[in-house]
Amino acid sequence: NVLNGSVLFGSVSLGSEHSTDDNDPDPFLLENGGNIFFNISVTGTRYFSAVGFPSWYYQFKARENESGAFNTTQSAMNWLNMTNSSSTVHVALVDWHDVNDNAAVDLNVTVPNNESQGQKTSTITFTVTG
Repeated sequence: NVLNGSVLFGSVSLGSEHSTDDNDPDPFLLENGGNIFFNISVTGTRYFSAVGFPSWYYQFKARENESGAFNTTQSAMNWLNMTNSSSTVHVALVDWHDVNDNAAVDLNVTVPNNESQGQKTSTITFTVTG
């Protein structure tokens, strides 16, 4: 289940950096509502037009929202550049027990100094494998 399915950064200035790891705005929240451990891979579409993709201007990472919710040593706990394809596991062995079945995926964006004005969007895909 995706408990929080959108991240809205609002109006931001050129050259500024914003992330969800301070919960402002809230990160994506994912919950294992099943009865098996599973892995999650994260991919997304291009966010900025002024820079290449993938790049450090648009990144993500996994974060525990509930202690013990997934295997942190096998998960992407540091910022990674968003890509549009991946066979890598980014959140490993998400637990299904109700007390620790919830993980966060943070986004980090740094607005390029030469980015055009206007609304920016990206579609994030969470691929689950058992």
